[in-house]
Formats: sequence, C-alpha cells, structure tokens
Amino acid sequence: MKSMLFLFVLLEVSFISKAQISLETEIKVLEQKIVTAILNNDTNSLKQLWAEEYLVNNPRNNISPNRDAVLQTQKAGMINYSHFERIIEQMQFQKNLVITMGYETFVSRNDIPGAKAGQMYKRRFTNIWMLNDGRWQQIARHASIICE
Repeated sequence: MKSMLFLFVLLEVSFISKAQISLETEIKVLEQKIVTAILNNDTNSLKQLWAEEYLVNNPRNNISPNRDAVLQTQKAGMINYSHFERIIEQMQFQKNLVITMGYETFVSRNDIPGAKAGQMYKRRFTNIWMLNDGRWQQIARHASIICE
C-alpha cells in the first residue's frame, strides 16, 4: 500500500512539474510576443496581450492607469525602439497569476524622458500575468531604468 501511495505521489509531482514547465514556456513565448509587437508597433497584438486594466509603473516615473494610456504613450513616440530585448531571470507561479522579473535592454528611436535616442539603456522589470477566460494577459508592469 505504501509503495502505491509513493508511486501516486511521484506521478503527481511529475505531472505538476511538467505542467509548470509548459506554463513557463507559454509565458516566455507571450513575453517575446510583446517584445516583437513593440518593435513592430503592432498595437493589435498588444491589445490582445495586455488586459484593458493593464497598470504600469513606467520608467518615466509615473503611472499609466490602463492599456489605452500605454498605447497613447506608444503613439506619442515614447515606446518606439530600434532594439528591445527582455531577459527573464525569475518566474513565480500562483494559481491564476504568473510574475516575471528580469532586465531589458532597449534603444529608443526618439529622445524620451530619461533616455537619448540611439543609446542603449538597461532597465529592471516586473510583469504580472493573469489567466482571464482561458488566456494569459499581462495585467501589471513596473519598469525602472538602471542608473550607471
């Protein structure tokens, strides 16, 4: 009986580990889709990936209260990059939430508050994803440029 219980627990742990690896891969793919959409100025994709209530503590030291505010920032040329790379260093999984943390490098095409056009900058980020109606959407973000 104990060996059956042990086998059941082992199979359950294996299943959970595989599910977590699958979710980790899915979130990494979604994170990369955002990077690609930003580089391509693809607002249709961003509207799918960012929830309407998307809340951003942005690197310009203010808060964008929803997705439309972030898209307006993009339309104004403050999110217009010739280079953008995101490196995820840590992920945390909770029921219907995933938190990603790491750093990004970017080169803005325009002078923006805190960054000159054509120069490479590094910033730290935290992104929060939530499962909404069977699909993952980013619901919040914090990004800060790292001072050299």
